[in-house]
Amino acid sequence: MVSNMKKEEPQAYMGDFNDILSQDEKVGVHPQPKNCLETFRKFVDDNGLMDVDLQESRYTWFSNSRNNFVTKERLDRVLVNWKWLQMYQNVILKAAPAISSDHCALILETQPRGQIKKEFNFEAFWADHEECKEVIRNSWQQDERNRNCWNQFIRKRNRCKRELIEWSRQKFNRADKEIERMKIEIQELFPENITELIKRTPISLINKKDHFVWPDRLDGQYSVNLDTILQRRRKIQRRR
Repeated sequence: MVSNMKKEEPQAYMGDFNDILSQDEKVGVHPQPKNCLETFRKFVDDNGLMDVDLQESRYTWFSNSRNNFVTKERLDRVLVNWKWLQMYQNVILKAAPAISSDHCALILETQPRGQIKKEFNFEAFWADHEECKEVIRNSWQQDERNRNCWNQFIRKRNRCKRELIEWSRQKFNRADKEIERMKIEIQELFPENITELIKRTPISLINKKDHFVWPDRLDGQYSVNLDTILQRRRKIQRRR
């Protein structure tokens, strides 16, 4: 195989490679020779390529039946580099049924129809909760057999994101609405310079005991409980 000399450019290779990356990609009487596996893996790794996960199917080639046994392999695939994957992060690869050929036609969707998924953001304050670490640990340790290393990583990462989002939704239900309500109340009670200082403070730096704590002075010499300030200023407004 010829090495790719332009790794810095976005590249994708699609078609019948007539080889597999792991024994899990074949069902047959005879396993794939080890040296063939290693050669193909070396080609993929040396050229900085990644195998796009095939959805809804596992094999793309089927032999003629011999003694009621059909050999199945994933010979057809799409290999891409990191630059290409950054351009098409929502790519979907599927295989059409093999009808007039012993190979399945590949269908590569670079712009899948439907709603684009919202970008995942790991909230810094999640790390303050022991449950978050447990969610990550449990989702990452689930068994991923019959997958090559890159696809294992992709599936573990996606599962971890889904479970973190679900955990956060249950754990911090309506927290975003409460934060917005507090921001509006802060704007009404504090001068603009203090308001901006409060809003710029990361949630992860908020004191766990007092819940909402920011410096009361711009020089940051000491901190006070925001709840106390709000209560005090509400009393003053009521007296007026």
